[in-house]
Amino acid sequence: MAALVFTAFNILRVADLGQEETKTTAYTLNRRGKIVFINTTTGFASLAGAATLAAHGATSVVGSVVGFMSTQERTDLAVESVTVLREADVFVGQTALDGMNFGAPVFLSDTLGGADDAAGTVSVQIGYVVPCVRAELGTDRLLRISTSHIAIAVGG
Repeated sequence: MAALVFTAFNILRVADLGQEETKTTAYTLNRRGKIVFINTTTGFASLAGAATLAAHGATSVVGSVVGFMSTQERTDLAVESVTVLREADVFVGQTALDGMNFGAPVFLSDTLGGADDAAGTVSVQIGYVVPCVRAELGTDRLLRISTSHIAIAVGG
């Protein structure tokens, strides 16, 4: 199990896949490039972690939205309007996905807001690695966020 490190200033949304995004208010600082869930009680976006979801009795039934925090906001402060990506290709840094094969799954980590190359306490796949071929620079790895199918019952 290896944590994947996404540096906030390196993150770039490359493609929207069906415009799957959710607008809400963030309840946490320093969330760019992090995995979040929308709390069903408050409606705010909070950092997600596999262990935290397990503690809340996570199940794969209708409930909270899980997604990747966009970087389009002007600041990174709590209690501001944000965009949570659910279906998108995202560049997460030049080396963040090095060593991972194309098609390899990316999971929600036990660390709040984090991603990992292996499942955490609760297995929640948030996407997978896809290629982005640029003629002059070769092939980069992108993270294809794919969380529309995930619904986790989380409250309070």
